[in-house]
Amino acid sequence: MFSNDDETPEGTRIDLGDDLLERTIAISRTPQQVSLSPEEKLNEQLQTAEILIGEGLLEEAKKILRKIVINDPHHVSAREKLERIHEIELKQIFGEERRQKPREKSEIELENINPSSVMKRLDEDLALSVLTEENQGAGISSQLSLFGDQKTLEDFAQKLDRELAGTSPRDRMDIGIAFFEMTLYELAIRQFSAARRNSDYQIPATALLAHALIASGRAFEATLALEPVINDTELDKEIKVDFLYLMGRAYEALGKKENALFWYQQVHELDSYYRDVSDRMRFLRIDA
Repeated sequence: MFSNDDETPEGTRIDLGDDLLERTIAISRTPQQVSLSPEEKLNEQLQTAEILIGEGLLEEAKKILRKIVINDPHHVSAREKLERIHEIELKQIFGEERRQKPREKSEIELENINPSSVMKRLDEDLALSVLTEENQGAGISSQLSLFGDQKTLEDFAQKLDRELAGTSPRDRMDIGIAFFEMTLYELAIRQFSAARRNSDYQIPATALLAHALIASGRAFEATLALEPVINDTELDKEIKVDFLYLMGRAYEALGKKENALFWYQQVHELDSYYRDVSDRMRFLRIDA
């Protein structure tokens, strides 16, 4: 005589068999998919990479995108996505480094900052009175599209510097990152430069400063900012590799491919899997 315990698995096997049979029948009735063209396969890969980026699975996304650029080194969309991944990773690295620093009680809480409202918030909270109702609602795709002209931008920057004179380096970097995300690179550069004067924050602030200088088209100034850190013989190699990579990026932006390749090779010697350094070396050799 069978116990209830014996009956349960028997029933389960039958149920699982029925489910499997139903699925098999359903699959057999589904029309076979038409094979995708090379262009359709490529678009599908790009969409998959975009989904992975959105879910934070950056390494998986990079594998897909690297395969695309190996076949087509000049594929614009794939390279743009790799560039976006690099920016995300850079923010993650220096964001983590900032979180490891203890907060001071006087620091302004700027976590979860909303870039679209930071300009209005600063203008109101600091009583700068630079932004008008008209340009507060303007787009933020560029510095001058928001401020209207260079003089308004400079006035805002100078007043902001005065108001933030006593702010902690940590908050300066947070504000700078907000400006960077808004593509207000000149304002970001000012904040990172101020934070860099504090020895405790010199390393992360210099990396952010170099990144902003490169983004703003001032790559030569980025090389000058990076040199002291790279020449620091006491700096840990795991940290220095970030600066070697940024130096390569700076020279690549300057169009000096041989110099860029030299710095990327140094990165590769320390970590052959560092970010997209292998791909960039390959691109530079192909373009040479």
